Amino acid sequence: MASNDASRGITRPYHPTPKEVDDLVRRAARHPLGRDFLRHGSPDSVAATFGVHAFVVDAAREAIKAPVGREA
Repeated sequence: MASNDASRGITRPYHPTPKEVDDLVRRAARHPLGRDFLRHGSPDSVAATFGVHAFVVDAAREAIKAPVGREA
């Protein structure tokens, strides 16, 4: 039986792909709660609402940040 990292108790950090981040931003823009929910909602609530990992929420928040002093 071949062993893999998970079966040996080894975990790897999760890094969202650019596609996952872009998809979340697009979905949030069309959602009734909108991008404000993506920006300011509890990361766990946003992740559950959109069915993504909380790290995708964090990455999407970074992606939609505007230059200092201006919010996108």
